[in-house]
Amino acid sequence: MSDYHKQIHTLFSDDSFPPMIIFSGKWGAGKTYYVTEHLIEDLKNVYSYNVTYISTMGISSLDDFKDLIVSKRYLEKKHDSNGVSKLIELFGSIEKNSLGNNAITSVLKGSTGAIKHYMLKNISNELFIIDDIERIEDCKLKKNIIGECLRLTENNNKFLFVTVDDELKLDKSFTEKVFSDSIIFSLNSFDIFSIFKPKFVHLTDSQNHIEEFINKHELYNLRVLNRTFKRLEALLKYVNELEDVNYELLKGKIINDGLHISKMYYIENRTVNEIISTDEDKKEKIKLKIRGSLTLNELFVRYIIGRHLSVTDVFNVDELPKKKSLLDTLLFEQPFSLSDSEFIRGVSELKYYILTEINVEIRKFFECCFYHEYLVDNSYIPKDESIIFDTIRILADQKTFINYRSNRSLSISNPKYKDIADEYIEKLDIETAGKEISDLYESLQVSFKRSMLYMGNNYKTRPILNKFTVTQWKSLIKGWTFNEIGYFSDYLFERYRTFSHTYNFSEEKETLEKLLNFVKLELANQPVSPKKGTLNRLEKALYFSFNKLDTDNV
Repeated sequence: MSDYHKQIHTLFSDDSFPPMIIFSGKWGAGKTYYVTEHLIEDLKNVYSYNVTYISTMGISSLDDFKDLIVSKRYLEKKHDSNGVSKLIELFGSIEKNSLGNNAITSVLKGSTGAIKHYMLKNISNELFIIDDIERIEDCKLKKNIIGECLRLTENNNKFLFVTVDDELKLDKSFTEKVFSDSIIFSLNSFDIFSIFKPKFVHLTDSQNHIEEFINKHELYNLRVLNRTFKRLEALLKYVNELEDVNYELLKGKIINDGLHISKMYYIENRTVNEIISTDEDKKEKIKLKIRGSLTLNELFVRYIIGRHLSVTDVFNVDELPKKKSLLDTLLFEQPFSLSDSEFIRGVSELKYYILTEINVEIRKFFECCFYHEYLVDNSYIPKDESIIFDTIRILADQKTFINYRSNRSLSISNPKYKDIADEYIEKLDIETAGKEISDLYESLQVSFKRSMLYMGNNYKTRPILNKFTVTQWKSLIKGWTFNEIGYFSDYLFERYRTFSHTYNFSEEKETLEKLLNFVKLELANQPVSPKKGTLNRLEKALYFSFNKLDTDNV
């Protein structure tokens, strides 16, 4: 890795120049992140510097800057036992001269010039890292701050200015006089990965691929990469622990698409909708990765950009590729990446799933039909008259469909296959929804805590409260014990606190509002009792939930 701490120490060791160094790099290069997370520790551990980090954001006068140095040096530093002792001596001297507590308060507020000067004069052997000075628009103020720093070097203090050299906008004659040199901050992809490598073990064996991506797309921002790697690490750990899932098949796609999404969101400033847009060019590009198009999975996109999703909410586990399924490998991989035997056996499983398998996942069935046509059209396999678009309805009518309620935004890029898939999915939803809701309501009548709404995962990511009438909810709340009402309240707090609320649950807003009004009326008529106590909690939970849907901007 680049030895910036060594370069800095070498320059500071040369007493023929002022101990003032510029540490310069481009906007968004990750200078501040590198300094606060790595450089400071290197300077402390290797060379035993006493380091104080200061950001000049918000500074509007030289006094502001002096106050900041005083407060950082005397009130926040843990290594400054000597400085604190001197401050205590100073306070004692103030009291002896009958200036009293007002003067001490004045010191802490930084408003007594003579005392402040005394405190600054007694700072020595400190390395101050000054960040963001280029953001100060007043050139005179910038010069005054730099001049004050130069004065403080008389007591063996040193200064490292983290900035964008070109943005300082100071006369070259001035900077050459006060600064000993400039160090250019620029990490290569190997340096970047080396910084993060110890923290992210599930990314280690993908180092070459990640470095290639960083270089190709010039994604050198350390803060962005740290956020992205952290989320990828957590998601990969979760997927790796799923027993039947083909982790190795998914891993590269998760990393690659996660980095692409991060670049689009943080660097190109695209919105979620723009990232998952399905223009014709994008459809064409994903044809060979039907089920692996993670940039089209809205939940995956929202997870990568940090919209408070749990790793368990990102994927529908039932739809992830299985370890022993060559059909899943065929659907997730590009044909040329497979061996001859893998391709032949994968196509055999594809045909079996379309023609023979009875119990099939509804989206996967139509994906298989579409993919079979794609392979035929591109001369990978010969045409099979039993599997053409005109026979799809006949084949579909022979199946017993399973609907895993996929969270993927798009998995079939061909409109005619997508339309017929949507038609059958809607039909299946109508057939199953009535019984599902009826069974769920019956379980809620018995106990909220033991119902699938509370215990299961099927309703975590989709609206369900609005599937019951307000009259049904009123009946449930009136029939529940105060314990059940308490569990329902906790469920509401958690449901809307941890998920992408407006996006997923906006349909529940009206139901929540009506229930809130109902609970308010119930409270007015309830005597003091445990049930009234939990109804109070339920009112708060409903109010919190309704306001989350009313104000969240996702």
